[in-house]
Amino acid sequence: MLSLFGWLLLCLSGCQANPALEQSLHTATTSAAVATIDRRQIEQQLIASLGSQIKQHPLRQEYEQRVSTLSSYADQITPDMPLDQLKALAQQAHQARRDLGVQYKHLTPEPLRDYIYAINQQRYGDPLGPTFDYLLQQGRTYTDIIHSSARPNPNVDQLLSKFGEWLQQQPDAYVQQAQAALVQQP
Repeated sequence: MLSLFGWLLLCLSGCQANPALEQSLHTATTSAAVATIDRRQIEQQLIASLGSQIKQHPLRQEYEQRVSTLSSYADQITPDMPLDQLKALAQQAHQARRDLGVQYKHLTPEPLRDYIYAINQQRYGDPLGPTFDYLLQQGRTYTDIIHSSARPNPNVDQLLSKFGEWLQQQPDAYVQQAQAALVQQP
């Protein structure tokens, strides 16, 4: 099928009008324009439905409150705690935080959840966030890991601010599926 540019080039080079060709070109360019508009509308609908103030969303507020309860692990640290016990406590605190993350990511609408997984994969090499070993490789101590397990990201809105750009890069089928999944949610 000829592009609009190809059709114009043929006409400018002296071709005779061809009503059938003209109709098929009109249909193709109109369909492409409608698909582009529909895609943009779907993206805008998804972005609007998920909101830009994630930190203020009740689900995020609940998650942050639950994360703060993990400070109970820090309360167990004693000055004379053996290193192997401190390590075990750090592993427990870290795992509890990952478990909360899994639980709340599961409740997050699919397109935003997928975006969070993509960000975490890019930043930490793991879709769920930093692993225990990753934190140690970054120079965190066991005590640091215990304390940080009770601190959610303070600027989650900034972290997730590029959701719209990410969504634009996803295939049409993904965007349509995300829209359908969002419509089906209660």
